[in-house]
Amino acid sequence: MSEPLAETPILQTPLDAILCSELELGNEIAEIERGGWSKVDLVVSLKFPFRKDYQNQFEGIEFYRNRDTHYSLSDSYTSAINRESVEAPY
Repeated sequence: MSEPLAETPILQTPLDAILCSELELGNEIAEIERGGWSKVDLVVSLKFPFRKDYQNQFEGIEFYRNRDTHYSLSDSYTSAINRESVEAPY
């Protein structure tokens, strides 16, 4: 279920650091999804590709590139512990 973009969601660190960095670099939130069928409870989708590479910068954060054309082609950073993700098209 998508929700209006009334305010920036609060993510657990370090995903919050990634989201804040992207917003400061000019990216925008395209959509916020909660309670979908994926392995996470909260997905923040960005409008543009990630402006910066965050791979291997934060412990507990996994990078994934979706190449399955049945879904949006996107890169994502996910915290399995907090069940949250930030994704962006590539």
